[in-house]
Amino acid sequence: ESLMPYTPFEVKIKAFNRRGEGPFSQTVVVHSAEEEPTVGPSSINATALSAFDIQVSWESVHLLNTNGIIRGYEIRYWRQHEIESAADRVRTTGLEPTARVSGLRPSTRYHIAVLAYNSAGTGPPSPRTFITTRKPPPNRPPGNVSWKTRDSIVMVRWDQVVTMHNESAVLGYKVLYKHNDETALKLVDKTKTSVSLPLPNDSGYVVLEIRSWGEGGDGPAHEIIVSQDSGTGMMVQKDASSHLCPLYLLTGLILFTHVLMPDL
Repeated sequence: ESLMPYTPFEVKIKAFNRRGEGPFSQTVVVHSAEEEPTVGPSSINATALSAFDIQVSWESVHLLNTNGIIRGYEIRYWRQHEIESAADRVRTTGLEPTARVSGLRPSTRYHIAVLAYNSAGTGPPSPRTFITTRKPPPNRPPGNVSWKTRDSIVMVRWDQVVTMHNESAVLGYKVLYKHNDETALKLVDKTKTSVSLPLPNDSGYVVLEIRSWGEGGDGPAHEIIVSQDSGTGMMVQKDASSHLCPLYLLTGLILFTHVLMPDL
């Protein structure tokens, strides 16, 4: 006889032999096999976080239509001129009705659909929504980085990053820094393309990475290493995206708002 999917049954068991039957076990509840969910999520919404990331949210599937236990949701996404069968997929675990999708292409329009899944498979897709990722960040680090040490302070300045028409606007700058004997996170707000930072009292050094940031994400970084005896310096160095020694791991964070550079 055919059973409805995931139908509960109360079951108890007893043993018997030639001399008779034993007592029943305690009653337990078991279910028939699951089938795929019969409905899809609704109210799909997608937000572009950067040139490479989006946030997707939805209204969860009602539990009465799941034919089992919902294990999570599957987000399918494909570019404007691709077919759905070629979609990339990201699965969540749990019932949280939101997920972040990364690794996308800048300035690209995507179709988005969300499906619930259980142990039997995925249910029908939600209505589609569309999202266009943001323009990419500038592909150049800040240039003409210069610094000057005075007593226990290093003053650093750099040129503004000028964006191209196909790049996202620069909203500010981030400076990651670390003293050789310090690992605490520092946060300093600035409104200029310069910064003054403390130097170690001993013969230690400060590692700095300077990069632009905006709606498209973070741009590449320029790295410098400054010590007490550096004096005045200026350099154009390779991007900090190259491999760094673990000694240079950076833990400080400074955010800069993009305005014209005043004098130090």
